[in-house]
Amino acid sequence: MTKVPFGDSLAGTLEPGNNFAAWVDQFITPGRMYQKTWDPEGFFSTIPAIATGITGMFCGHVILNKSKDLKDKIILIFAAGFIAICLGMLWDYSFPMNKHIWTSSYVLFSSGLAMLFLASCIWIIDLKKKTKPFHFGIVFGSNAIFAYVLHSMLWRLFQIPVFNEKGIQQNCMDFGISTDIDPQLISLIWALFYTFFIYIIIKEMYKRKVFIKI
Repeated sequence: MTKVPFGDSLAGTLEPGNNFAAWVDQFITPGRMYQKTWDPEGFFSTIPAIATGITGMFCGHVILNKSKDLKDKIILIFAAGFIAICLGMLWDYSFPMNKHIWTSSYVLFSSGLAMLFLASCIWIIDLKKKTKPFHFGIVFGSNAIFAYVLHSMLWRLFQIPVFNEKGIQQNCMDFGISTDIDPQLISLIWALFYTFFIYIIIKEMYKRKVFIKI
């Protein structure tokens, strides 16, 4: 990919470092971006990220609304999610979904999926009273913020060189790739292991009734 000089990017391009979000970030914080020429959590991409947060607030408002019964709340959240997904897919034809710069089409699609999942969980757990299949999620939800912080801490721990001047994660990835297994499958296996490792710690806290809140 040929690097386009700063300020000379073509309108509508989504290439890393050459899109409008990157232009804004380079203008505000030149030389301080996570990926040098672009930042997945830059200033401009924060605006649509806030919109994602607002969709969560919408769901929270619906859930806390005492004037509606549970079935109506489920239907409303499900309908809003379905509409958001449809709008996101349509908008994708003009403005492609891109997680790194958090495009508005990505906001609609991802928020819509989250709403459908939330509505399904409320229907199964709160309406049908079936909690056993979701015990995994209940454990994580009891210490969600701590689990997120723990994820960052363990990620750094797994980067500390332990063998061949590489961290545990890199050694595991290299070993998996050397077996000719699809790299994407290796990445998935590592992600599942990583999640399960955090789950063991969070589950122990859940058993001991240790809940960290802000």
